[in-house]
Amino acid sequence: MTVQTTDYLKSRFQDGDIPSGQDFADLIDSIFRPVTIAADHVTYGNDGYPAIANVQQALDTLLYVAPQASITNSVGTVEIGSTVAAVTLDWTVNKAIIGQSIAAPGPGTIDPALRTLALSGLHLTADTTFTLAVDDGTHTASAATPVLFRHRRRWGVSAQAVPDAALIDALAGAEFAAGRTQSRSFSPSGQYLYFAWPSSFGTPVFLVNGLLNTAWVKTTVGYTNPSGYTANFDVYRSQFLQSGGQQVVVQ
Repeated sequence: MTVQTTDYLKSRFQDGDIPSGQDFADLIDSIFRPVTIAADHVTYGNDGYPAIANVQQALDTLLYVAPQASITNSVGTVEIGSTVAAVTLDWTVNKAIIGQSIAAPGPGTIDPALRTLALSGLHLTADTTFTLAVDDGTHTASAATPVLFRHRRRWGVSAQAVPDAALIDALAGAEFAAGRTQSRSFSPSGQYLYFAWPSSFGTPVFLVNGLLNTAWVKTTVGYTNPSGYTANFDVYRSQFLQSGGQQVVVQ
């Protein structure tokens, strides 16, 4: 375009032929008038990217945003022994996509416009992961969300000296867990400190108020949880009745 404009000016201005008035204004307007050219009509070459042939492709590559996804489920963690019959999945995607699927026990391929899905008729009794895959036509991305089945570990205080299944249920503290490690504060008044967890969690080390403490009595109890699952629980009781503030770390 530069060569053509230069040649044009030379041809118009030779021999002192300089336009004036409206002709001159039209000439300047024609020289400096913006011209729109589609980016895919502008060639581009780069030896490092031989597949890119024009500016549009270069811009698409430079500005491309890869797909990202995240997903959650309505159940989360439940007590081992229970059965999950329904799960609602909710997810987000950072851009428009052309395809998506949720692997079994999900339905497989689903409408790419969906961002929530209610599943029913399930029979989940063990850890299950729902995996979402999305595709924008260039790249894919995936995200996963688990339904977990866990024991409750328990802790608390009691004047009862011999632990049993009823005492395990009566302990005030309880949470789903996959191991024994924890830190607890107690305020007993002439009571024993108690911890209870599945025998599979292993043998602990106790720190009481920052000091190693071995004054604990272990009893193994056959315990059936409220969801009907039976397992051996190790119940640890402080060897002596306690009063006052106690900070116990279980390792």
